[in-house]
Amino acid sequence: MDSKKLAKIFKILSKPSNVKILRALQGCKKCVTSLELELNIKQSNLSQHLNYLKNFNILDYERKGNKNCYYIKDKRYIKLIAYLIKKFEEVNSEK
Repeated sequence: MDSKKLAKIFKILSKPSNVKILRALQGCKKCVTSLELELNIKQSNLSQHLNYLKNFNILDYERKGNKNCYYIKDKRYIKLIAYLIKKFEEVNSEK
């Protein structure tokens, strides 16, 4: 993998809101209003993060009536987040 792309992935994962969104979307689709309530992120801010993740091809969405329901397009990110959470918990339990 090229270092620029890897650096961009770390930049994405360095933002707590992006990580919250990715965790909330693990294995399921959710509409913006559901994510807004679940994550306690204002709709305008949430939309910016969703668009950022979509533009990087991590997320995609389906239109359901007048709602956009997002899901993780690249399933490798589900595995990556699960791995990082597991490692983080292991490191913290050793302290």
